[in-house]
Amino acid sequence: MSIKEKMIYSRSEDHIYGLDDVRSKVVGEKPKIANKMLCFVIHGLSTKSTIPAGYYFHASLTTSDFYTLEMDVLRTLTNCRFIVLKLVTDNMSSNTALFKKLCQGSLQNLISHPFLEYIPLFLSSDYCHALKNSRNLFLEHDMCSSEGVISSSYLKEIYDLQKGLPIKPIKYLSKKHLYQSSFEKMNVLRAIQIFCPAVTSSLKFLKDTGDERFMNVDSTISYMKHMYTCPKGIRLYNHHKSS
Repeated sequence: MSIKEKMIYSRSEDHIYGLDDVRSKVVGEKPKIANKMLCFVIHGLSTKSTIPAGYYFHASLTTSDFYTLEMDVLRTLTNCRFIVLKLVTDNMSSNTALFKKLCQGSLQNLISHPFLEYIPLFLSSDYCHALKNSRNLFLEHDMCSSEGVISSSYLKEIYDLQKGLPIKPIKYLSKKHLYQSSFEKMNVLRAIQIFCPAVTSSLKFLKDTGDERFMNVDSTISYMKHMYTCPKGIRLYNHHKSS
Protein backbone atom coordinates (compact mmCIF):
# COMPACT_ATOMS: atom_id res chain seq x y z
CA MET A 1 0.00 0.00 0.00
CA SER A 2 1.37 3.42 -0.96
CA ILE A 3 1.47 6.11 1.72
CA LYS A 4 2.48 9.76 1.86
CA GLU A 5 6.08 10.40 2.86
CA LYS A 6 6.19 12.08 6.26
CA MET A 7 8.51 12.13 9.28
CA ILE A 8 7.46 12.94 12.85
CA TYR A 9 9.86 13.34 15.77
CA SER A 10 8.55 12.33 19.19
CA ARG A 11 10.41 14.21 21.92
CA SER A 12 9.02 12.08 24.72
CA GLU A 13 10.24 8.89 23.05
CA ASP A 14 13.24 10.43 21.30
CA HIS A 15 12.21 8.57 18.17
CA ILE A 16 11.63 9.50 14.54
CA TYR A 17 8.53 7.99 12.99
CA GLY A 18 8.14 7.67 9.24
CA LEU A 19 11.43 6.02 8.36
CA ASP A 20 11.82 2.68 6.63
CA ASP A 21 11.24 0.10 9.41
CA VAL A 22 13.06 -2.65 7.55
CA ARG A 23 16.18 -1.23 5.92
CA SER A 24 16.87 1.37 8.65
CA LYS A 25 17.87 -1.48 10.96
CA VAL A 26 20.66 -2.56 8.62
CA VAL A 27 24.06 -1.33 9.83
CA GLY A 28 25.55 1.17 7.39
CA GLU A 29 22.29 1.61 5.48
CA LYS A 30 21.28 5.23 4.90
CA PRO A 31 17.83 5.90 6.43
CA LYS A 32 15.00 6.37 3.94
CA ILE A 33 11.55 7.83 4.37
CA ALA A 34 8.89 5.16 4.03
CA ASN A 35 6.43 5.52 1.17
CA LYS A 36 4.75 2.11 1.41
CA MET A 37 3.16 0.01 4.11
CA LEU A 38 3.11 -3.76 4.31
CA CYS A 39 0.30 -5.19 6.42
CA PHE A 40 -0.21 -8.77 7.57
CA VAL A 41 -3.80 -9.66 8.46
CA ILE A 42 -5.19 -12.94 9.77
CA HIS A 43 -8.71 -13.97 8.87
CA GLY A 44 -10.64 -16.79 10.51
CA LEU A 45 -11.77 -19.79 8.48
CA SER A 46 -14.62 -20.84 10.77
CA THR A 47 -15.31 -17.32 12.08
CA LYS A 48 -15.55 -13.87 10.52
CA SER A 49 -12.86 -12.41 12.75
CA THR A 50 -10.13 -10.35 11.07
CA ILE A 51 -7.09 -9.24 13.06
CA PRO A 52 -4.15 -7.09 11.86
CA ALA A 53 -1.03 -9.06 12.75
CA GLY A 54 1.67 -6.57 11.81
CA TYR A 55 2.49 -3.32 10.04
CA TYR A 56 5.80 -2.50 8.40
CA PHE A 57 6.65 0.83 6.80
CA HIS A 58 9.22 0.67 4.03
CA ALA A 59 10.65 2.43 0.99
CA SER A 60 11.94 -0.60 -0.86
CA LEU A 61 11.60 -4.23 0.09
CA THR A 62 13.72 -7.06 -1.26
CA THR A 63 12.44 -10.61 -1.53
CA SER A 64 14.78 -11.64 1.29
CA ASP A 65 13.43 -8.87 3.53
CA PHE A 66 9.86 -9.85 2.67
CA TYR A 67 10.62 -13.50 3.42
CA THR A 68 12.18 -12.59 6.78
CA LEU A 69 9.15 -10.52 7.78
CA GLU A 70 6.79 -13.28 6.67
CA MET A 71 8.64 -15.85 8.76
CA ASP A 72 8.71 -13.52 11.79
CA VAL A 73 4.96 -12.95 11.61
CA LEU A 74 4.26 -16.63 11.04
CA ARG A 75 6.49 -17.61 13.98
CA THR A 76 4.83 -15.05 16.26
CA LEU A 77 1.34 -16.20 15.31
CA THR A 78 2.31 -19.82 15.90
CA ASN A 79 3.70 -18.93 19.33
CA CYS A 80 0.38 -17.21 20.08
CA ARG A 81 -1.39 -20.51 19.29
CA PHE A 82 -2.80 -19.40 15.94
CA ILE A 83 -2.65 -22.12 13.30
CA VAL A 84 -2.04 -20.50 9.92
CA LEU A 85 -3.24 -22.81 7.16
CA LYS A 86 -3.09 -20.58 4.11
CA LEU A 87 -1.20 -17.53 2.86
CA VAL A 88 -3.22 -15.36 0.49
CA THR A 89 -1.85 -12.45 -1.56
CA ASP A 90 -2.57 -10.69 -4.81
CA ASN A 91 -0.44 -11.54 -7.82
CA MET A 92 2.01 -8.64 -7.67
CA SER A 93 5.56 -9.53 -8.63
CA SER A 94 6.86 -9.09 -5.06
CA ASN A 95 4.27 -11.53 -3.71
CA THR A 96 4.97 -14.01 -6.48
CA ALA A 97 8.69 -13.79 -5.69
CA LEU A 98 7.91 -14.48 -2.02
CA PHE A 99 5.89 -17.58 -2.92
CA LYS A 100 8.73 -18.81 -5.12
CA LYS A 101 11.17 -18.39 -2.24
CA LEU A 102 8.83 -20.26 0.09
CA CYS A 103 8.62 -23.05 -2.50
CA GLN A 104 12.40 -23.01 -3.00
CA GLY A 105 12.29 -21.79 -6.57
CA SER A 106 9.13 -23.12 -8.20
CA LEU A 107 5.56 -22.03 -7.58
CA GLN A 108 3.43 -24.59 -5.76
CA ASN A 109 0.11 -24.37 -3.98
CA LEU A 110 1.17 -26.41 -0.95
CA ILE A 111 4.28 -26.55 1.23
CA SER A 112 5.16 -27.94 4.64
CA HIS A 113 4.45 -25.55 7.49
CA PRO A 114 7.74 -23.99 8.67
CA PHE A 115 6.81 -24.12 12.36
CA LEU A 116 4.19 -26.86 12.73
CA GLU A 117 5.05 -30.46 12.02
CA TYR A 118 2.63 -32.45 9.85
CA ILE A 119 0.58 -29.31 9.08
CA PRO A 120 0.37 -28.18 5.42
CA LEU A 121 0.58 -24.53 4.45
CA PHE A 122 -1.40 -23.55 1.36
CA LEU A 123 -0.36 -20.69 -0.92
CA SER A 124 -3.08 -18.92 -2.82
CA SER A 125 -3.72 -15.86 -4.96
CA ASP A 126 -6.54 -13.61 -3.83
CA TYR A 127 -9.68 -14.63 -5.73
CA CYS A 128 -10.97 -11.05 -5.83
CA HIS A 129 -7.88 -9.92 -7.73
CA ALA A 130 -8.09 -12.90 -10.08
CA LEU A 131 -11.76 -12.13 -10.76
CA LYS A 132 -11.06 -8.44 -11.40
CA ASN A 133 -8.17 -9.31 -13.70
CA SER A 134 -10.39 -11.71 -15.65
CA ARG A 135 -13.09 -9.06 -15.94
CA ASN A 136 -10.59 -6.42 -17.08
CA LEU A 137 -9.13 -8.70 -19.75
CA PHE A 138 -12.63 -9.69 -20.86
CA LEU A 139 -13.63 -6.05 -21.36
CA GLU A 140 -10.39 -4.91 -22.97
CA HIS A 141 -9.58 -7.75 -25.37
CA ASP A 142 -11.29 -10.51 -27.30
CA MET A 143 -10.14 -14.00 -26.32
CA CYS A 144 -10.35 -17.40 -27.95
CA SER A 145 -11.41 -20.77 -26.60
CA SER A 146 -12.06 -24.15 -28.17
CA GLU A 147 -15.68 -23.05 -28.65
CA GLY A 148 -14.88 -19.78 -30.41
CA VAL A 149 -14.27 -16.10 -29.74
CA ILE A 150 -15.01 -14.68 -26.28
CA SER A 151 -15.99 -11.03 -26.59
CA SER A 152 -17.44 -8.32 -24.36
CA SER A 153 -18.94 -6.60 -27.41
CA TYR A 154 -22.16 -8.55 -26.78
CA LEU A 155 -22.56 -6.87 -23.39
CA LYS A 156 -22.03 -3.48 -24.97
CA GLU A 157 -24.70 -4.35 -27.54
CA ILE A 158 -27.15 -5.17 -24.74
CA TYR A 159 -26.24 -1.95 -22.93
CA ASP A 160 -26.99 0.10 -26.05
CA LEU A 161 -30.10 -1.96 -26.78
CA GLN A 162 -31.74 -1.43 -23.39
CA LYS A 163 -30.86 2.25 -23.03
CA GLY A 164 -34.29 3.50 -24.06
CA LEU A 165 -36.34 0.67 -22.59
CA PRO A 166 -38.57 1.39 -19.56
CA ILE A 167 -38.01 -2.17 -18.31
CA LYS A 168 -34.43 -3.30 -18.72
CA PRO A 169 -33.42 -7.00 -18.91
CA ILE A 170 -30.30 -6.22 -16.86
CA LYS A 171 -31.42 -3.37 -14.64
CA TYR A 172 -28.08 -2.81 -12.91
CA LEU A 173 -25.93 -2.78 -16.06
CA SER A 174 -24.40 0.68 -16.34
CA LYS A 175 -21.65 2.47 -18.19
CA LYS A 176 -19.38 1.95 -15.18
CA HIS A 177 -19.58 -1.81 -15.71
CA LEU A 178 -18.33 -1.64 -19.29
CA TYR A 179 -16.27 1.53 -19.65
CA GLN A 180 -14.13 1.64 -16.54
CA SER A 181 -11.85 4.23 -15.08
CA SER A 182 -8.75 3.10 -13.19
CA PHE A 183 -10.72 3.41 -9.96
CA GLU A 184 -13.69 1.41 -11.29
CA LYS A 185 -11.38 -1.45 -12.22
CA MET A 186 -10.95 -2.09 -8.49
CA ASN A 187 -14.67 -2.64 -7.86
CA VAL A 188 -15.30 -6.30 -6.98
CA LEU A 189 -19.10 -6.18 -7.03
CA ARG A 190 -19.24 -4.89 -10.61
CA ALA A 191 -16.77 -7.57 -11.63
CA ILE A 192 -19.10 -10.24 -10.25
CA GLN A 193 -22.21 -8.63 -11.76
CA ILE A 194 -20.69 -8.80 -15.25
CA PHE A 195 -20.83 -12.62 -15.08
CA CYS A 196 -24.21 -12.99 -13.31
CA PRO A 197 -27.07 -15.18 -14.65
CA ALA A 198 -29.09 -12.08 -15.57
CA VAL A 199 -26.46 -11.25 -18.18
CA THR A 200 -25.91 -14.74 -19.57
CA SER A 201 -29.67 -15.42 -19.69
CA SER A 202 -30.23 -12.21 -21.64
CA LEU A 203 -27.49 -13.13 -24.10
CA LYS A 204 -28.97 -16.60 -24.60
CA PHE A 205 -32.48 -15.17 -25.07
CA LEU A 206 -31.29 -12.75 -27.75
CA LYS A 207 -29.55 -15.58 -29.58
CA ASP A 208 -32.58 -17.89 -29.33
CA THR A 209 -34.88 -15.20 -30.70
CA GLY A 210 -32.76 -15.01 -33.84
CA ASP A 211 -30.94 -11.71 -33.36
CA GLU A 212 -28.05 -11.92 -35.81
CA ARG A 213 -25.78 -9.83 -33.58
CA PHE A 214 -25.76 -12.63 -31.00
CA MET A 215 -25.49 -15.73 -33.19
CA ASN A 216 -21.91 -16.52 -32.08
CA VAL A 217 -22.35 -15.76 -28.39
CA ASP A 218 -22.11 -19.35 -27.09
CA SER A 219 -18.40 -19.27 -26.23
CA THR A 220 -18.83 -15.97 -24.40
CA ILE A 221 -21.74 -17.37 -22.39
CA SER A 222 -19.71 -20.47 -21.46
CA TYR A 223 -16.82 -18.32 -20.26
CA MET A 224 -19.08 -16.05 -18.21
CA LYS A 225 -20.87 -19.01 -16.62
CA HIS A 226 -17.54 -20.57 -15.72
CA MET A 227 -16.38 -17.37 -14.02
CA TYR A 228 -19.62 -17.02 -12.08
CA THR A 229 -20.09 -20.63 -11.01
CA CYS A 230 -16.79 -20.71 -9.13
CA PRO A 231 -18.01 -21.26 -5.53
CA LYS A 232 -16.09 -18.26 -4.27
CA GLY A 233 -17.67 -16.03 -6.90
CA ILE A 234 -21.19 -17.05 -5.88
CA ARG A 235 -20.40 -16.46 -2.21
CA LEU A 236 -18.98 -13.02 -3.00
CA TYR A 237 -22.08 -12.10 -4.99
CA ASN A 238 -24.46 -13.28 -2.28
CA HIS A 239 -22.44 -11.42 0.36
CA HIS A 240 -22.58 -8.13 -1.57
CA LYS A 241 -26.26 -8.63 -2.40
CA SER A 242 -27.21 -9.14 1.25
CA SER A 243 -25.05 -6.31 2.61
